[in-house]
Amino acid sequence: MDISTASLKHLLSLGESSQVEFKLALGREGKGELPKDFWRSYSAMANAYGGWIILGIKEKNNTFSVAGISDIDKLQRELFSLLNNRDHISANLISDTDVVTHIIEDKKVLAIKIKQASRKEKPVFLTKNPFGNTYIRLYDGDRLCSDEQVKRMLSEQLNDSLDNEILSPHFSFTEDIEHSTLNTYRNRLSAHKPDHPFLDFEPFEFFKKIGGWRKDRFSGKEGITLAGLLMFGKFEAIQDHFPHYFIDYRELSENRWDERIFPDGTWSGNLFDFYRKVYQKLVSEIKIPFNLQGDQRIDETPVHEALREALVNTLVHANYAEKTPVLIEKSGSSFRFRNPGILRITRDEFFSGGVHDCRNSLLHQMFLLIGLGERAGSGVPKILKGCDIAHWRKPILEEKLDQPQYTTLIFEPSIKDTQLNYSQSDSVSESSRDQAGTKSGPSRDQAGTKSGLSSSQININSELLALLQQIEDELSIQELMNLVGRTNRTKFRKQYIQPLMELGLLEMTIPNKPTSSKQRYRKTNK
Repeated sequence: MDISTASLKHLLSLGESSQVEFKLALGREGKGELPKDFWRSYSAMANAYGGWIILGIKEKNNTFSVAGISDIDKLQRELFSLLNNRDHISANLISDTDVVTHIIEDKKVLAIKIKQASRKEKPVFLTKNPFGNTYIRLYDGDRLCSDEQVKRMLSEQLNDSLDNEILSPHFSFTEDIEHSTLNTYRNRLSAHKPDHPFLDFEPFEFFKKIGGWRKDRFSGKEGITLAGLLMFGKFEAIQDHFPHYFIDYRELSENRWDERIFPDGTWSGNLFDFYRKVYQKLVSEIKIPFNLQGDQRIDETPVHEALREALVNTLVHANYAEKTPVLIEKSGSSFRFRNPGILRITRDEFFSGGVHDCRNSLLHQMFLLIGLGERAGSGVPKILKGCDIAHWRKPILEEKLDQPQYTTLIFEPSIKDTQLNYSQSDSVSESSRDQAGTKSGPSRDQAGTKSGLSSSQININSELLALLQQIEDELSIQELMNLVGRTNRTKFRKQYIQPLMELGLLEMTIPNKPTSSKQRYRKTNK
């Protein structure tokens, strides 16, 4: 996108930013010359989000004004000569159309557009040595990258996928893989694709087929892949390879954790078990309207799909060698998905979809095999669709480019909507009613549900419905909590007891003494 003269004038009043840099560029003769610090800004912007360097602008006391450049042609020749000199700069990201002359106050200034470098082009550095000569743009300044940051860029440049590495033979399928996790995954595949040929193999061959074990045809080396260890491994084995590996889920209310899932020794600590545990927590409070496809009830909404895709996306794009843990947070109606590592594509490509550059391709394939995640860069458009249907704001994408690096995707409800909700009619459409009645006998309105709910009462979340269907007698609040595995009594009252009582589906046995120690709850006849 070009920058207009009017826009330039406006930028002068705003000053410098992460994507705008002003330089005087008069040179020794005062006619125009590239300043020496131009290349630091060029490197910094290329390694961040790109931007504009405007030459011919002077600064005094943080105020910018036009100085002008008398010999624009000389300056442009110098620019393109040095851009194509690999002893001077590592990559040329500027074309003729990216350099535009503007006339402001009868003086010429030069606006130079710096593109964001691709993963394969980073790091963009001065001279021939990236160490000590690579910069990144943070806020309104050019910061020298540490050797660790440079090594990270070089690693990302060289490795299309980080998780196909074959581990040391000291990692054993028998000892280091959580076989119950692998069996659960296999059952998930069986449910998703009952006739899949991989299901005919015994466990070790099955593990190989899905990418958990690989043989390098050139070196002959074979063993567990990094993806196999992350997806199905035991926590201790994963930490032997990645000492900083940690995955964390938190539910927060009023600045405290109500619930938390992390490797605490009570479960495997691998990615697949983490996904299963966390996904259920994420969607536990989403209302599911009654909806039919054919004669089958649809128990999922686009919001479910959006949160599932965001969770899978977080896990398959994380750089597990980083010190920053994977962190998923749920706070009221807001969600945060944080993974170590920054985007491998531009922000525009991220939101528009169609560009696929997964940091852990084998992990992605493992999720895809059982129907989780999306192919070829279509996942984020699905996330946006779910947010739009739910009337949520467009997700916010945050990246931290300095150390430690991480990416965060934030979901928030709209200003008007303070409750997690999937907006759709609570009642069944007439066509759905007719279809349900003709294809499967009586419709739900006629036959009722297992718990005696009419169609107008179905718009409750799946966990409320699951609890209701388990109540056969009068139960105490602790007994009810045990049915769904909840431990926080206050939150359970708010999220389960109160909604069911307001719907008239649950009642107290001692209604005149709500806080009685003998209080029990039972289903109503509705």
